[in-house]
Amino acid sequence: MTLRGSTSGRGRSLRIVVPAVIAGLGILSSYVAAGAAETTSTTTQAVSIGSGLAFSGAVITGPHVASRPLNAYQSAVFMQAWIGDAFYGRPNHESLPARVPVYRVDVMGSWGGGTDFSVRAVYYASDGKQAWIAFPSPQITPSTGSPARLDWWVAPPRVIEAFVGTAKLVPTLGTGTSPSTSTVGRDAAKHTTGDVAWPWIVGSVAAVAAVGGLIGWRRRSARRT
Repeated sequence: MTLRGSTSGRGRSLRIVVPAVIAGLGILSSYVAAGAAETTSTTTQAVSIGSGLAFSGAVITGPHVASRPLNAYQSAVFMQAWIGDAFYGRPNHESLPARVPVYRVDVMGSWGGGTDFSVRAVYYASDGKQAWIAFPSPQITPSTGSPARLDWWVAPPRVIEAFVGTAKLVPTLGTGTSPSTSTVGRDAAKHTTGDVAWPWIVGSVAAVAAVGGLIGWRRRSARRT
């Protein structure tokens, strides 16, 4: 009778603890799945303009106006409108006229054909009829505002429309859209998943060990009886 009672007690223990272990493992799997989903949520589209240049967006700031974003396509059009002329043409350098508002365009892009994206500042000014561009070296560009001196040149006419966000991308060799994934979200998801998962792993192992210990104790008690 005692041995039968021990067996039924062991059965009750298993019926209580085993579902709890299964539930814990189920919650663990849901956290792992959530972490995996976070790694793909940072994927964005970058628009290439050729020559190893691709852009995923920009933010325009200026005097007496709220900041205005450009999406990947608009930022690529803006860069395409002037960068070829600046580096391969013969831009006309001149001083900026007085009282012309200056805007800062922080462009997120791949500047050398790699997968790393970084922000570079472009300075834009216009009197409504003509536009000027300055593209200083990152070494002299402050985190906000503009350097004390800027080398301005006359921008091609299409730059005004591109700055507003209404110009179209000119199809050339290398233009197109490609995915660009940030590793920040991926790393954060790894840490988040690991931090949350470990307590459930430890708890599940401890619960299984408790069941084994309980069964062993019941068996020893039954033998003594």
